[in-house]
Amino acid sequence: MGSFDSSLKRLSSGLRINSAADDAAGLQISNRLTSEINGSNGAIRNINDAISVINVADGAMDESMNLMQRMRTLALQAGSGINSADDRAALNMEFQQMRLEMDRIATKTTFAGQSLLAGTYEGVFSIGAYAGQNMVITDMNAQTKNLGEMVWQSRSPTSSKPGALSIDGLQLGAQPITLNGVTFDTNYPTLEAFVADINSTSFPNNQSPIEAVQHPFSVRSSGRDREHFVKN
Repeated sequence: MGSFDSSLKRLSSGLRINSAADDAAGLQISNRLTSEINGSNGAIRNINDAISVINVADGAMDESMNLMQRMRTLALQAGSGINSADDRAALNMEFQQMRLEMDRIATKTTFAGQSLLAGTYEGVFSIGAYAGQNMVITDMNAQTKNLGEMVWQSRSPTSSKPGALSIDGLQLGAQPITLNGVTFDTNYPTLEAFVADINSTSFPNNQSPIEAVQHPFSVRSSGRDREHFVKN
């Protein structure tokens, strides 16, 4: 009777192991691997959250870069000998407005209510199935005072000296992410590549890692590729 009941359970559930009585060792292995798979699924969700944060910051910094290109154009234009004092004053006014707009972008860019580019954000993301496998996104400060020395090099707006814009030590995005965690390889060009590595190394072909319990596990991720935002 016991054997018949066991067979019925297997037929109804589709699983070879339904209790410890069927295969105690196999059930223990299955539970451990199931826990690891669930942890990896959660890690992939966290990675996608990190990608979303970086995408928002990246879009805002693209706008700041466009403003800096315009500021450089104004600085070069101010170096023309045909400009009058009023011309230089107008160029300087637009330049300063661009600088204020860059600071506005830095202080007003937020994600989930948190300011991203004002230098105060520090996001810790668990990116592995085990404790200590974390990624930290920090040091994202796009305010003009932190991007580098930006100087309108004229004695006054009416000076006949050539205007010049100096942007020294521009490191926007040079260290946006500090990576911790013993299993995270910082050589990945994108976080999506890390997700793909989890899928291929831990669960090849989207199959369950143990055939004894036939759970149809698969690990997937979503999101657009964004190059250049993972750096040492």
